[in-house]
Formats: sequence, C-alpha cells, structure tokens
Amino acid sequence: MGRYQGLDHPDVILHRGGDRSRPAAGQATFSHSEKDFAIAIDGPVNSPTANQEFVRCISSHSIFGADSYQYNVPANASDEESNATVRSLTWKHTHDSHLGSAVWKSKDFKLIDDATEQVVAVYINLSDTNNVMSRLEWKMSYSVDEEVRALTVLMAFIERIRRFKKQASRASVVGAAQGPRRGKVY
Repeated sequence: MGRYQGLDHPDVILHRGGDRSRPAAGQATFSHSEKDFAIAIDGPVNSPTANQEFVRCISSHSIFGADSYQYNVPANASDEESNATVRSLTWKHTHDSHLGSAVWKSKDFKLIDDATEQVVAVYINLSDTNNVMSRLEWKMSYSVDEEVRALTVLMAFIERIRRFKKQASRASVVGAAQGPRRGKVY
C-alpha cells in the first residue's frame, strides 16, 4: 500500500506484488469535505479506463458508534453483463470473539454481505503479537477483482482512521500548548 500526500495523487494505492514499483491494482481518493470516497480498480481514479466506484460512509449515529463503509459490486463482478444484480457489502468494526477479535480491540474489521448478513472476510490486527502485522481471512471464495475491491476499501478505511487519529493528536497538542482557558466559568 502506498500513501501519497501530494496533489493529483490517490490517497491510497494498493500495488500488485510486494513493492511500490509494481502496477496499481486499486486506488482510493478521499474528499476533503465528506467521509465518502472513490475507488478505482485497474487504473487511476479519474481515468476513463478505470472501474470507478463510490464508497459510502455509514455512521451508527450513537455516541460510541463507529463508522462503516458500504460499497456495491455486481453479483458476478463482470461489467459485461448489464443485467447482473448488484450486491452490497459493508466493512464494519468487529469485537466478535468467534471471529478472532477481542472486546477491547478497535482495529479489527469484518466484511458483511448486506443481503444475507453473512461474514465474507475478517481482518484482525495483530500488531502486538509475534511481529505479524495483521491477518485477513476470507470466509467465502471470491474472484480476484472482488478481493482487490474489498482490500482497497479496507485499506482506505484504515487510512481514514489513521489520519483522523493523527489530526486529533495534533489538535490536543496545540490545545495543551495554549495553556488553561481563562475567563468566566459557568
């Protein structure tokens, strides 16, 4: 995965193979004003040859709720058939112990098929154990394009969380540097 902060670069690039010199398999571009983002499979996000799709942020609207990201794919993942039914998938945070997560782990996610409520894939962050960073386990078999699409959305989701935490950290440092507030207390 590559991260680029410059202009006219995608925010997340998923490369084929093990390094950044390989061609891009999937890319994500964030909007600065919304939580939604665009992804492209096999090409740049704004090119006419890319399969561009939009990923919607779904909030749970509760105080302690977390965002989820929903996207649509054709049932057979081939764009040649115009009558293919569209399937909706959602990446959500998980704390399910039977999926390998724990109650207090906030970096574990599951991919849900919205129509059947079945778990399609599970991403477990293992950064605290055995020098292994994470594990992605597919519960169902899918095509390579569907897996690339799911990985691109997941990596963009994780990058969004990382950037939000970094921004919140900067804000708390600036607030602490300004000192205690003065004025009337109500």
